[in-house]
Amino acid sequence: MTKQEYRQYEAAVAEGLEGLTFVSTGLCPGCPDCASDFNLSQQDFDDQYEAGQLCEEPYFSWRPCECCHRPLGGDRYPAHGRDTNDEIVHFTVCADCMYYIAYGRLDDTTMAEIDAA
Repeated sequence: MTKQEYRQYEAAVAEGLEGLTFVSTGLCPGCPDCASDFNLSQQDFDDQYEAGQLCEEPYFSWRPCECCHRPLGGDRYPAHGRDTNDEIVHFTVCADCMYYIAYGRLDDTTMAEIDAA
């Protein structure tokens, strides 16, 4: 990835997260989509989540990432934010966006390649 591509990626992520606050990756208690993914009622999902009984695993998809919108196939992870109505918004992100949301940048190897370019 070049510096220009990284700037484009950051702009795409900013656009994908526009209007959301408290963005994080992972499962979210109170999220009906997460409960549905586990085929559980909301109460059962929330109880099992709080008890640490749920295992979150990525899944492969050819659909574009719902954050950066790159059309690359790969693993997808759950992510959440709050919209302007303070409602939970569930979406899925690629591995790059999962890392970027958590750390504010891409992984160290990619960042070193960008800095060296």
